[in-house]
Amino acid sequence: MQRQRLVIFDLDRTIIRFGSYTPFLLWYAWHYAPHRLLLTPVMLLVMAAYKLKAFSRSRLKEVMFHLLVGTKPLAHLEGAADAFANMIVRGKCYTDALSAISRHKAQGDILVLATASYAFYAAPIANKLGFNHLVATRLETRNGMVIPRIQGDNCYGDAKRAMVQQLIQGQKLGGLETLFYTDDHSDIPTLDLVDSAVAVNPTRKLRQYASQHDRVETAIWH
Repeated sequence: MQRQRLVIFDLDRTIIRFGSYTPFLLWYAWHYAPHRLLLTPVMLLVMAAYKLKAFSRSRLKEVMFHLLVGTKPLAHLEGAADAFANMIVRGKCYTDALSAISRHKAQGDILVLATASYAFYAAPIANKLGFNHLVATRLETRNGMVIPRIQGDNCYGDAKRAMVQQLIQGQKLGGLETLFYTDDHSDIPTLDLVDSAVAVNPTRKLRQYASQHDRVETAIWH
């Protein structure tokens, strides 16, 4: 019998076929606040400013959320997130990703979803796919209201590695062999942490990293 492993999956472009954040914002505005779609040109200007390094990735996410969602009750956002998750799980995931998740569950592995996406909408996706743990970016909540401000770190790059390490230590999972599925070179810090990995539809930089590390294989998922 195969030994139980800790299997970590990235979300965007690893399980889901695309980056989920902007689609979530546009989906939310379309269904719950269509007047906010008038701010889409402003959001595009903000994204262009980020490309010019006018502000950080974390600040970009906060401003985009402020424009298309704003401050909302947590219960409302959780309801919207559940509906969004249903749409994602039913038809927006790689078939090969779903097969890999099912295989690891059948083997008794512990599954972790580690994503820069906001936890309030990543959580129902993780739950519907059968994950055991979630590592994600969190927004501040005050008096039951979610505000457009990141609590702690954006779960990206070095911060994702640190948050995965915190989970492993907090849940006493340090004795398990670790496997990581990801598509993006921003996850190299976490790749350096694990025993083995699969680079799924990898970026050029991630493909180069995989070619230099025997413990990282590449795969094309459909």
